[in-house]
Amino acid sequence: MYQLLLKRVQARKLVELEGEGAGEAGFTLIELMVVLLIIAILLAIAIPTFLGVTGSANDRAAQSNLTNSDTEAAAVYQNQGQAYDTSATDTTSAQFTAALVTAMGTAAPEFQWSAGAVSTKTGISVLVSGDDQELILAAYSPPTKTCWEVLTTNGDQPVTGFAAITQAGMHSGTWYAEQTSGSPTSCTATAYAGNWGTSYSGLTAN
Repeated sequence: MYQLLLKRVQARKLVELEGEGAGEAGFTLIELMVVLLIIAILLAIAIPTFLGVTGSANDRAAQSNLTNSDTEAAAVYQNQGQAYDTSATDTTSAQFTAALVTAMGTAAPEFQWSAGAVSTKTGISVLVSGDDQELILAAYSPPTKTCWEVLTTNGDQPVTGFAAITQAGMHSGTWYAEQTSGSPTSCTATAYAGNWGTSYSGLTAN
């Protein structure tokens, strides 16, 4: 009777040990390699897509900043009697630009206005024409290394104030441009000779 009871206890122990062994069993090397391969494939697909979406979002943010800053500058222009600079002694593009940078720092402090280069999301580069009637603003999109620009001209032709602009058919209004040449790391408002468009879509980069 004791032997029968001992056999039953031993059999039960064996069943328990087998259950513990099954519970502790891990993945084989091949299974781990397959899982890692699947993860690598998913990452290879997801990362470029993510970077593309991020770059596009930053481009849209730069364009939105330009639209808002151009609206603010237009308000200053109107409030100052249709002039970007009200000084009676200023006569050059550099002087007009410096005066507008100062005025915009008060009118729209959410942006960092500069007469030179900008490299941040909220930086806006400013260039006022020599006749104080045309304005170019530029913003930088770091992920795509793209400079976006908006030109507002209040005359019949933008070349009235920016002699460097030679594109035919440009009339009074708002024009847009982009620069990707040389993968710039910052942006400075520039009077490109051409490649200005009536919207951001379909632009030929300078």
